[in-house]
Amino acid sequence: MEDDGLGYFWVSSHAGIMRLSKRELNQCADGQLNSVNCLSFGKGDGLPTLEFSGGLQPAGCKTPDGRLWFASNKGVVEVDPRDVKLNALPHQW
Repeated sequence: MEDDGLGYFWVSSHAGIMRLSKRELNQCADGQLNSVNCLSFGKGDGLPTLEFSGGLQPAGCKTPDGRLWFASNKGVVEVDPRDVKLNALPHQW
């Protein structure tokens, strides 16, 4: 889990990378919300794989310039949380 310094946590998993609002997490913990919205990123958003967990390497890191780096089973993925482009089209399963 990485803190982007912009109000979100980024989490890598076996289902891609997710962004969670720290404010919503705190509100949920305080009983003000029943659930937390999760913005998930997958292959349709440009990720080469959904597998971001496993092995012995660290899951991710934040560099001094604010970019986040996550290890996947197909290499390293870089995310600039200041320049996230959302895919507004619904996923076609």
